[in-house]
Amino acid sequence: MAGFTYHVKRYFSFSRDEWTALFITAVVMGFVLSFNKWGATTFDLSVGVKNLLLALSASVALLIVHVGAQKLAGIYYGVKVAYGKYTIGLLVGVLVTLLSFGYLPLFFPGHLTYETIPNLRVGKFRAAMVKKWEIALIAFAGPLASLLLTIPFNLLQAATGLAVFHTLIVVSVLLAVFAMIPLPIIQTPNPYTVYMSRMESFEGSTPGFDIFFSSPSWYFFLAGLVVCFALLALLFGPSILAGVLALILGFGTMYGYVHLRNEEFR
Repeated sequence: MAGFTYHVKRYFSFSRDEWTALFITAVVMGFVLSFNKWGATTFDLSVGVKNLLLALSASVALLIVHVGAQKLAGIYYGVKVAYGKYTIGLLVGVLVTLLSFGYLPLFFPGHLTYETIPNLRVGKFRAAMVKKWEIALIAFAGPLASLLLTIPFNLLQAATGLAVFHTLIVVSVLLAVFAMIPLPIIQTPNPYTVYMSRMESFEGSTPGFDIFFSSPSWYFFLAGLVVCFALLALLFGPSILAGVLALILGFGTMYGYVHLRNEEFR
């Protein structure tokens, strides 16, 4: 643990570009999450601004924790993790939110790129040879951290009755769910360029895609766990029991996928 603490102090950081990407993503998150919260029956500027600032503050804080967990997991496995925004995904999310009048707030948390840290890829790790399961665990660290945060938020909400903790729960849950969407990152909105350049238009991928690429079976387990926990958390409140039930349902999701895949190849 002392060695890991030293490595964190040395390698844990956010670049200027990462801070910019985090802030832009958080602004979009705050906008879509507060889109239809500008008054109960009539437009109310003061209420709307208050809800916007609350959603924006929650998005900034929780996104930093989300990406920070992935960076810490990366350091543990000797990998430098860099965060980037998904511009086209954010625009699509805003469009979907507008078309649904805010009833379907959609956003894409961004993507990750990975680079080995030579000084740490020694000993039990082979230098410059990061395994797919290591990338998957690093990518899943963000959604896992977001889900775990909902449990103390729920306890604080029950103890204080403050609505801010409910907002934190909702943002955390949506952040975890949307991060699990397996999408490659398209860097240009021009479909002709995508068709002609093939892979040159793709750069990086969402955490969900990294997990799916590592192992489709385990992706369905983790995605099932996240989605089931999210539903239980929003319906009944996040708790350890909800986590256990989500774990069981996640295994059920993986079993269903494996069973269907085996049936297909018979």
